[in-house]
Amino acid sequence: MNSSNILIKEAYNQILADPSSRYVKNRFDLLDENYYSFSIKGNGLLYCVLMKVTDYKAMVGVSYLDIPREAAEALSRYIFREHPRIHQIIYSDLKYGMGYSTGYDTYRIFLPETESELHKRLSSKGWYNIKREKRLIGEEIGEVKFLEYKTEEIPDEVVEQYFKMKEKTHGGYYSLGPKEYLRKFNVTDAYIMLAGEKIVAEIFSCEQTEEVFLENLTYDTDYSRFSPGQVLYDYYLTRLVEKGNKVLVLGGGDYSYKKRYGSTKEHLYHSVVFRTPFHFIPFAIDKMKGIIQK
Repeated sequence: MNSSNILIKEAYNQILADPSSRYVKNRFDLLDENYYSFSIKGNGLLYCVLMKVTDYKAMVGVSYLDIPREAAEALSRYIFREHPRIHQIIYSDLKYGMGYSTGYDTYRIFLPETESELHKRLSSKGWYNIKREKRLIGEEIGEVKFLEYKTEEIPDEVVEQYFKMKEKTHGGYYSLGPKEYLRKFNVTDAYIMLAGEKIVAEIFSCEQTEEVFLENLTYDTDYSRFSPGQVLYDYYLTRLVEKGNKVLVLGGGDYSYKKRYGSTKEHLYHSVVFRTPFHFIPFAIDKMKGIIQK
């Protein structure tokens, strides 16, 4: 794609063409956000990407989108020219870096059409262990049940229990209330695993489109010998296949569960492009402060 041949059109809170991405994190139009829509044409290719603006920063929704570097660079130039108040443009999950970039590994699962195809991706021992762990939980703790909630149905106590379990596994503390957390992280669905009447694992999921994002998974460490997180994860994947979802985005993190079920590992980049070198200075100072504080 020759950057000199690229044409860009823009609209505010209006989709100019069919969005090029079905990944929810790119779809500001589905997340109750004000957004700009850009139609990028050149050399027979067409991309429609969305952007949200916060103060002087712009975030462009191109995560996991195979947009050519020339198109991204042309879009950056256009944004800086047409939006004088924007000093930084943020691009996440691109296959190349621009401006100030950091690389990382992420995982995705391209989901099959049937449950049997899904489980064929496991070794026979892996599939046996999941069924065995589920049976042992039922025998030693109580009957295993799976519950599903849509956002508006999720009880506060379910989210509060998630906070408690996450504190034990990661040592973090959530200052948000249950509803604030669900809204901030765009959660649409919750999957809960019960043993008897006790919650032993939870998954929060963003399912606004057919490309789903796993927001978070946690489990009760008191029962870690039964791998309740893995049992619920298998149930979750099965339900996504039944619903006809096409892709599950797992994001970064070197967790063993992300490497199963035929997941794809990708090395991607988070990039921040600056209007001028002068606008890089406050960003660099903040970065240095963070390093010093650690």
